[in-house]
Amino acid sequence: DPAYGLPHALLADLLAAHYQWGCEEEADWLEKAAALAATALDLDADSQYAQWSWAFCRFLQGDGEQFADLARRAIDRNPYNSNLRFGYGVKLCMLARWNEGLTHVDEATRLNRSCPGWTHTAWVLRHYLNENYHEALNRAKLIYTPDFLGGPLLRAAIYGRTGRREQAETELAALTQI
Repeated sequence: DPAYGLPHALLADLLAAHYQWGCEEEADWLEKAAALAATALDLDADSQYAQWSWAFCRFLQGDGEQFADLARRAIDRNPYNSNLRFGYGVKLCMLARWNEGLTHVDEATRLNRSCPGWTHTAWVLRHYLNENYHEALNRAKLIYTPDFLGGPLLRAAIYGRTGRREQAETELAALTQI
């Protein structure tokens, strides 16, 4: 149904994720995602997913402040949506808004104890940047998401930083397989 906003929003999110992770060679994934997100908002301005997909596109377009404002409004529509809350928290951390971001990551974890492995990346990076490599590695070992570059990449960095060359090489080999 071309007048139903939710599919537009979900497809926008999917295309934006493809753009973010470089899963496809299409140069215009982000533009397509933004157009779909705008259509989703036009069709259903109250939709949490329409608001999120538009915010996600703004993040990928480099507008962190607008992302934070728009995504916060999307989260406020349903603060119990742990998946969006994880995404929001991790992206806030990527914008160096660590306290706010980690608060959302922790809240999402409280809401969903079966969280996917990638949700630990924010805490791994925070511990790593604070040179708390033991805690960073403990968290990085929880990133078990298949075909996700983040797990082996972060573990390789931690192992390399702590002089554990053999383990770092094992993680780099896993990374190259992905």
